[in-house]
Amino acid sequence: MLLTFAKDIMKRVVISGGGLVCGLGNNLQTAWEALTQGASGVKRFPEASFREEGVQIAAIPSLDTTKLLEELTVKSKAAAYGMLAVQEALETSQLPMENTDSTSLLAEITGQNTHSGNKLSGLKRIFHSFGSQLALNFKVRGRVQTFISPFGEMNALGEAFNAIKWGEQDRVILVGASPEVDQDLVRSFVNLGFLNTEENARPEAGFQPYGEHAKGTVLGEGAACLVLEELESAQKRSAPILAEVVSYASSNDAAFLTKPSEEAEGLTRAITQALERAGLSNVDLVVGEGTSIPERDRAELIALRNVFSNAKVTSSKPSTGHTLSASSAMQTLFAAKAVSDKAFPILNVNKPLKIDSKHPVEYLETDQLKPQSVLVTSMGLGGHNSSLILKMLN
Repeated sequence: MLLTFAKDIMKRVVISGGGLVCGLGNNLQTAWEALTQGASGVKRFPEASFREEGVQIAAIPSLDTTKLLEELTVKSKAAAYGMLAVQEALETSQLPMENTDSTSLLAEITGQNTHSGNKLSGLKRIFHSFGSQLALNFKVRGRVQTFISPFGEMNALGEAFNAIKWGEQDRVILVGASPEVDQDLVRSFVNLGFLNTEENARPEAGFQPYGEHAKGTVLGEGAACLVLEELESAQKRSAPILAEVVSYASSNDAAFLTKPSEEAEGLTRAITQALERAGLSNVDLVVGEGTSIPERDRAELIALRNVFSNAKVTSSKPSTGHTLSASSAMQTLFAAKAVSDKAFPILNVNKPLKIDSKHPVEYLETDQLKPQSVLVTSMGLGGHNSSLILKMLN
């Protein structure tokens, strides 16, 4: 009886718009075309301050944010990137912003590097300031919250999905923005052993997802925004729909702070629960993490082996760099585009990790697949795991 009642009140959730700034391009369409053509946004920056940490490569947008920063109270590149991504997402969603009482804004951020000379630079310690800055500019009057997401955790996406599914909000503007790739950030990740310091002369080869001899990840900058909306609300205003979000699940390893469980029990549970909630036993495509950090990639492949008899896998990170708190929104936006358009290839899978010959993984090297269902995975720091499933709208 209770289950029937729950099903009656559950809403269907769709993605009705998206916006993007990343190393591949300063808007969604430009970046999507580059991604499907197998381009890489990773470049060499030999004069950057972070070169002193042994790193000269990153995926940084070709974008001057100086003028936009002058208009913001919180003067950070994350806020500037977020502003541009939200603006594009609202335009592509054709969402009017006159009455926003039932519109929420949830944001994911790693931290905010504020620019010198800013009298309010102390606001960088108040992480809610990022979401509040965006809500102020776009006049969002529903729930506004900022989540700390240092390595692409999918918590805000899960909150957005559930808020609409259970009727708390009609729509949610979900935005993730990366911090600026500067010397302090690079030093931290070098000390963790996460970054590639050996491919400075070959930036396009620096990111080697699922590779047996991968040397570490490459950082990227940018922001991604999705407009998640209740299906009837989107249909009522004839909004363009990229994909339906059908399930979300999360788990925790409770094993290590900076590396995943060796047998990937946590991610296995998150994937299994997402499939069960979606009523599926398989998906057409996995948009995976593929961080180019061998122990993390190995754990992800073990989880896929634990769940699927075979899996087609791609990842956007080799093209965009690891954009940290922007990465889960970015991956989900690209996954939605794959459902509405076509799949995108994965770059630089050379000598892939061997996990289990009985459970093969096929790395997608072309854009010819037209998936109707896509799984997006996330493995954050602290053992946080998440899975999200998108489908073509029926």
